[in-house]
Amino acid sequence: MAKVEVEQETGDVSRPAPPAELVVGIPGLVDAVQLRTAAAQWTGSSRAIAVVFPRVPGMSDALETLGESGEVRLVAREISAAANATVSWLGQPVVYAALLAEAESLGASACVILNPDLAAFTPAAVDALARPIRERECDLTMPLYRAGPFDGLINQAILAPMTRALYGMRVRYPLAQDFAVSAEFLPGLRQSVSTPAAGQGLLWPATEAVLREKKVCQVYLPVHHEYAAVGMDLPALLQQIVAPLFADVERHASLWQRVRNSHSTTESGAEPMSDETPAGNSPDPRPMVEAFQLGQRNLQEVWSLVLPPVTLLELKKLSRQPLESFRMPDTLWTRVVYDFALAYRLRTLSRGHLLGAMAPLYLGWVGSRALEVESGVPAGQRQEQLDRAFEQNKPYLVQRWRWPDRFNP
Repeated sequence: MAKVEVEQETGDVSRPAPPAELVVGIPGLVDAVQLRTAAAQWTGSSRAIAVVFPRVPGMSDALETLGESGEVRLVAREISAAANATVSWLGQPVVYAALLAEAESLGASACVILNPDLAAFTPAAVDALARPIRERECDLTMPLYRAGPFDGLINQAILAPMTRALYGMRVRYPLAQDFAVSAEFLPGLRQSVSTPAAGQGLLWPATEAVLREKKVCQVYLPVHHEYAAVGMDLPALLQQIVAPLFADVERHASLWQRVRNSHSTTESGAEPMSDETPAGNSPDPRPMVEAFQLGQRNLQEVWSLVLPPVTLLELKKLSRQPLESFRMPDTLWTRVVYDFALAYRLRTLSRGHLLGAMAPLYLGWVGSRALEVESGVPAGQRQEQLDRAFEQNKPYLVQRWRWPDRFNP
């Protein structure tokens, strides 16, 4: 079994930290015993690895049981990490900044950030993320997960297609759970999450790579993350995930308005088998379509503050469609998302209410996608069509962004 040493932060700054070839950062709260078990998988490894994670009250007793020196060091640092975060895997900027700074101080050739559930804390997954960095193929490695047609729907509906259209980067999972950064990219990425503007946001590594003209690649990861969504309020979830995206879009408007077209990234690793939806795992579209129809009846006044008349008319027509023929056109959904991004920038109404008003529209999109998959339309094909619709309608957003009062579609 690999030997594991646990270090805790001390006030002794005279003792230099030993170098580490690779730093693995965990941007959330973890169980020390589970971490020790995972670290022990590096049996016989010749690589110097430092695993850095936030220390929590009461953890010290558990850490003392790990105190043997060896190849893998577990480093607990005094980093503020919320234990009651709505979305546990979304690391806070202060945590990312501390982890990236630690990697810099240890002189790491690469820093791998992993989801706190530790599903990707295996030699195979860590090596898959770090290998392109070590071989100087890119400065940022992003993950490609095997996902079903109804996994990560907010990512499918908004995050991935918007990132592709605005920044020209075809990254399938822009809100990274597991990713790797080169030593050259570390300082810039750390600085981006250390600014006051990043305080209430999320880390979008692909965006930062575009800003700094760093090369991005994607690798297939043989891992699957489980998320407890039971009882999670959809408006709150949109607030946690989509609001930071809209804030990032506002912050980098001067950049994405100059980007034309998109380009693919280098992909590596073993591509997973085609996604399939087991029987019974497809969501019931009826309550989602009904939620959209209810929003159409009750939120007209609010939606009219965000959406232009032509979009409101299309939504009204859509709400009258019977369930079996209910389909939300890609262009309609794309313009809805763009209009809400603009309303977020203009503060047309309070941002909390804005994302709440978007929830029924999003449910309408999910219901439409579920009906399409039920009818046999390949999910991958539909996703590519949606991504292209976001690209094709980007001029709509650019025009509305530049002339929000004058432009009337």
